[in-house]
Amino acid sequence: MSSRGRIVLHGRHYWMKYYVSGLQIWESTGTADKNEAERILRETVQQASGVIPISALHALHKKALRTYLALEDDKKQRFRLALKEIYKAIRRVHGLLDILAKNEGVIHGSESQRER
Repeated sequence: MSSRGRIVLHGRHYWMKYYVSGLQIWESTGTADKNEAERILRETVQQASGVIPISALHALHKKALRTYLALEDDKKQRFRLALKEIYKAIRRVHGLLDILAKNEGVIHGSESQRER
């Protein structure tokens, strides 16, 4: 079992529960083998850890603002353009995660979901 997720036997297959940016995700591993399910969970959690949490975005924004204010005028335009591209990429990643989760029906906002 991972410290950032867990597997639960549901019917004949193991399901995994983990969090991405504070959202609880339930997803079938597609396997009845416990060791394989744990391996899938570890890989999934490792991939999900690359997603930037909202609190980190706020810290990034504050640091970017301080950096921007310290720049000379001739460098501010280039910095704004680069930062704009970074924010667009982050929004695309979070948007794709939302779309994938909604299509799979795996986002559950409460802990009260009964586990089996």
